[in-house]
Amino acid sequence: MTIRFFCDCGKRLELNDSRSGETIRCPDCDAELAVPDGAIGAQIAHAHESPFVSTKDSPTERECDDTEDYSEREPRIPRSATSSKAILCLTFGLLSFCANLLTAVPAIILGILSYRDIAASNGRLTGRGLAVGGIIASLIGVILSTVGGVGFYLGVRRFSDTLEEKAHLIESQKNLSFLADGLLAYNDTFGALPPANFGQGGVRPNGQNSNPGLSWRVAILPFIGEDDLYREFNLDEPWDSSNNRPLVRRMPKLFAHPRAELSKAQAGLTYYCAFVGPGTAFDPSLVGKSGRPGNRLLGTRLVDFTDGLDKTLLVVEAADPVEWTRPDDLPYVPNQPLPRLGYLFSDGFNLVTADGEVHFVRHDAKEASLRGLITRNGGEALNWQDLE
Repeated sequence: MTIRFFCDCGKRLELNDSRSGETIRCPDCDAELAVPDGAIGAQIAHAHESPFVSTKDSPTERECDDTEDYSEREPRIPRSATSSKAILCLTFGLLSFCANLLTAVPAIILGILSYRDIAASNGRLTGRGLAVGGIIASLIGVILSTVGGVGFYLGVRRFSDTLEEKAHLIESQKNLSFLADGLLAYNDTFGALPPANFGQGGVRPNGQNSNPGLSWRVAILPFIGEDDLYREFNLDEPWDSSNNRPLVRRMPKLFAHPRAELSKAQAGLTYYCAFVGPGTAFDPSLVGKSGRPGNRLLGTRLVDFTDGLDKTLLVVEAADPVEWTRPDDLPYVPNQPLPRLGYLFSDGFNLVTADGEVHFVRHDAKEASLRGLITRNGGEALNWQDLE
């Protein structure tokens, strides 16, 4: 004989009456059930299959079943449970606000799986709201992690760029200090600074007359530890002669600006220039010969710096580079606009005065004070607060 009965979840079960009294598990909800005996099992099965007794039933049929009045019994509703995956989905989704992608991705996966299980459970599983909430929370966590990650990256990048610029600023100031030492050592040796156009000039390969041959940067090579390179120059030829031109690419590291592009440094381009013009430290009208063997060309003397060495510009960072051997610097004309300076650093540019001190000048420095610094004998009252 077959025993038919129902689990609380609504699952219909059929077992042989030999298993009457045993404890089994429901294959759907895994609940423990006691197998009833044959008579009770038949009543339970009949109650599920015919929860209402028809009014057409004969009195004899109704009198035979006096154990319970099934005519007033409601159909049994299966019990439901909350999906554990949905609960985990919401938990991981909320944690994604702190753990970011570490929990956001698992939350999305659990949300999809739980939503699928709930749809296929025929009402036995609940938690759609938890699953949806977990997915939304995880998506917000992903957005926050992305925005936070980008912000963190930009912050680190900006901090790194600031540190790099600061290091380059210090390195450029050291370069200017060494260049000033070379110029002052030249003055100590020969009694005057080198002229901006150093050398005897000559004729270019194309037959045209050249400007005086080489830059002051070549003149100070023996005083900055580059005596061997200095000997390779022909001082009687212009900077771009067949002998001198190849030496452009052998620019000493001291003339290479730390913030310059590598290609420019390899091409022998420098940003360290002097002002050339009336009243400057490299006034071309004062260039003369020393009278020594070789008739060396000499420029201004430090005794001519009547404004004071600490108030006279010697070398500055230009905005545009030039070949380091070429006698091409910054022209100064009193009544004309100043050439562009700096722009290698975000806030200003470096310069060194004739006393060997390096200064950082703001981009918005007062032009009148800057002009006073460029001239050596203008008698201007200089206020460093207008510059630094």
